This record gives sequence, C-alpha cells and structure tokens, in this order.
Amino acid sequence: MNQKRSSGYQFILTVIFSFLAVAINYGISFAITPYITENIGTDAYGFVSLAKIFANYGSIVTIALNSFAARYIAIEYHKGNYKKANQYYSSVFYADVAVCTVLLVLFSIVIVFLDYFISIPKELIGDVKRLFLLDVINFLIISIGSVFMVTTTISNRLELTGMIKSASYFLEAVFLVVAYTILPPKVYYVGIGLIVSSLFFASMHFLTTSRLTPVLKINRKDYSKPAVADLVKAGIWNSVNSLGNLLNSGLDLLVSNVMLSALQSGQLAIVKTVSLIYTTIMPLIAQPFQPQQLKYYAMEEKGKLIDSFKIAMKIDGMFSNIFMAGFVVFGSVFYKLWVPKEDVSLLFAISVVTVIGVLTEGATYPLFYAYTLTVKNKIPCYVTLATGVLNVIGMIVLIEFFNAGLFAVVGTTTVILLLEHAIFTPIYSAYCLKIPKWTFYPVLIKHLLSAVLMVVAFMGIKSIIQPERWIGLILVAILCALVGAVLHAIVVFDKSEWSIVRKKLKRN
Repeated sequence: MNQKRSSGYQFILTVIFSFLAVAINYGISFAITPYITENIGTDAYGFVSLAKIFANYGSIVTIALNSFAARYIAIEYHKGNYKKANQYYSSVFYADVAVCTVLLVLFSIVIVFLDYFISIPKELIGDVKRLFLLDVINFLIISIGSVFMVTTTISNRLELTGMIKSASYFLEAVFLVVAYTILPPKVYYVGIGLIVSSLFFASMHFLTTSRLTPVLKINRKDYSKPAVADLVKAGIWNSVNSLGNLLNSGLDLLVSNVMLSALQSGQLAIVKTVSLIYTTIMPLIAQPFQPQQLKYYAMEEKGKLIDSFKIAMKIDGMFSNIFMAGFVVFGSVFYKLWVPKEDVSLLFAISVVTVIGVLTEGATYPLFYAYTLTVKNKIPCYVTLATGVLNVIGMIVLIEFFNAGLFAVVGTTTVILLLEHAIFTPIYSAYCLKIPKWTFYPVLIKHLLSAVLMVVAFMGIKSIIQPERWIGLILVAILCALVGAVLHAIVVFDKSEWSIVRKKLKRN
C-alpha cells in the first residue's frame, strides 16, 4: 500500500469512508423507525433511543480513562518512547475491563427495577428491559475496545476506521433485516444488532494493531498504576464534562418520559434520530484533522496548528450549515415521506428548534480538541456542568409551570448551546493555544452569514421545486448541497486557503 499519500488525500479517503459508515448507520435508523412505530408503537421507539442514552451514562466513568488515551499513547509513540507507550496502552485496556465489570453489575441492578423508574407500557416491560441490558453490554464492549482505535490515529489511517465501521454497520443491517423478517417484532433486536456490530468493530481494530503499530501490545506486565493515574488525572474533568453533556442533552428523553408521556418521549426520539445526523457530521469532519494537529502540537509548530484549526472550522461549518439549512427548508417534506402517520407538524417544529441549537457548534466543534491537546479541560467542564444544570432546571420549570411540553425540552437546550459555543468556545480555545482571544471569531461570523444565505437560497429553490416523492427530495438535496457548498466557499474561504486546499488535495 502506498505510504506516500498526502495529508489531503488521506483526509479525502477518511471522509469518504466515514460518510459511508454514517450513511449505512442512519440508513438502518431510517428503516427501523417507521417499522417500529407502525408495528410496535411510537412509545416503543422512544425506548430504542432512551436505552442507548441510558447505557452511555456509563461514559461518565469510562471517559476518565479513555479520553486522553490516544493523546498520551500517540505522543510517546511519535517520540520513540515505545516502552512508555505500551504502559499506557496496556494500562488503559486492563483498567477498562475492571471498570466495565463493575458497571455491568450496577446497570443490571437498575434494569431489574427499571419499570419503577420510568413509564413503560405493561406489554413492553420484558422487551424493554432486554433492550436496555443489551445496550449496556454493547456500550461496555465499545469502551473496552476503544484503546485499539489509537492505532489508526497514530498512523493517520483513520480511513480504516471508516471502512471497519461501514462493514460493522452492514452486518448490523443484515441481522436486523433477517430478525424483523422472520421473527415477531421486538425492540430488543436492535440491541443484539448493536452487539454484533461492536464485536466486529473492536475485533478488526485489534487486528490492525499488529500491522500498523506492531510495537504496541497488550501485556499484563506493562500495566502501570502511575500510568492509569496520569490518564485519570487528565480525564477526570472530561467525566465532569460528560455529566454536563448528560444534563444538556442526555436527559431530554428521560424528562419527556417521566414528566410528559411515553408517547411524547417516542416523538422526541424520532426527532433525535434526525438531529443526531447533524451532530455526527461535526466529529466526522473534525477527526481527520486531529492526527496532524497532534503532530503539529508535539513538534511545537503553532502556526500550522492554528491554520489547521481554522480550515477544520470552515469545512465542518460547511457540512453542518448545508444540513441545517436543508432541514429548516425541506424538513416537513422529509417527515411526510418518512413517518406519514405521525404528527408531522409537531415533529418538524421541534426539529427546527433542535437543529438551530447547534448552529454555532457547527463551526466551533473542531476547537474542542484544543482542550485535549493542551490538557486544559477543567474550565470547559465547569461551564458544561453549569449550563447542564440550568438546562434541566429550565426544562422542569417550563413544563411544570408553563405547560410548554416538548418545546420546553428542546428550547432550553437550544438557547444554552447557541450562547455557549458563540461566546465561550472560541475565546477559551484561543486562551488554551496562547493566541489572541478573537482569533477564531472571523471564521465564526462568516459561518453564521453562510448559514443565513443558505436558508434564503434553499427557500428560493423550494419556491421553484416542490418535491413530493423520495426521488424528488433526494435530487433537490443534491442540488442544495452543491449550491450550499459554493455559497459557503465564497463567503468563508480566503484565496490563500484555496491555494492550501488545492495543494493538499494533490499527491506528493
């Protein structure tokens, strides 16, 4: 295999395979959503999303170990300190096994009494409990196997991760098609499908280690308590941040289930299936930049590091703006075609509020990596935790005293996210990198202008073309994506950056 590929070529490969993985993954979601809502019930679909979020509550603990593993292992590896790299590598694995064993016991106890904590229709209790347990097992598999993913980061071969993800999601899709074709409809099949996918994903990453980074090996003798202490000391604040994220966006389905109804929780779950695509786009574009950014930071090449962050912001912003503007303009058409038996007007209204909430995050998402590079994540954690508390309080007050329903659940999150990522993220990331605090604002302002222009342009297209079938909507989506990309490029990119992009897209 050619080892002389340029970073730009590597970036394109990574994005292509990552988008393929996302397409397959959300193809699964789009296929099973109407099937479950029509054959089992809208309330049943709410538990599919709620189970995943419930399992991810465990990340509050595991992220303390895993969030900085790639950074510590990669830096020691690039410096040639293979013994130290192996200490971190093995320590993360064995510590994850121990932590996940404890979490499995704790989660299992909660699941036994699950129907005492949340509202579950009697006919679904057994089905839902199995789903929650399977989702927990899936989360623990991902947590233990996450250390193997450091190999593709170190070698800057993230396209392999995209290829493996695509194959794992394909296996999941095959299982679900077979299960829902030949067996009575049950929601817990989704959990089994996730486990099939995750086992394949973790196993394939383990196999790539021997080829890409043969010096990295899991060895019980390399387990080091000081190494674990280093990781936990750096990552503990990410656990606090994870708690804040839970309060910001991980409790909405639970609040809807407990304070509203299982039906409304199901309706919100349908919306979140769509909005999660938006939030998936951001790391999808930002992550391919991170191996190079890590290298620039390790080599103390600050100028190149800042340029890399700015280009990542602009490219990430382009994709997120296209999705946001497209959904604001054509979202109602999408819901009519996808789930015609649901309350389309309500779903669309909630969705618009939701996607607007991450508008500023679309451009600033790549800047989160500055916290990891500089190991300055304490303040962001405090901010996220504080905004999370405000978010939950806001939800409860608006539901309890103003009868705002689902709009209270999504509205508070929207306002808080807009302000946090417009004010705090650009300034604090600049502080971490020791550059002027306004460094990233020109990019953010152009990003917001691009978003407005895209909405106007797409509305113009809709006034001419009004799709009524899937093929029409797909063709319009392609047209809007091309128009949006051109608009964004004109508004956001400088001439000098176009020259850099063209050079990076050429092979060495």
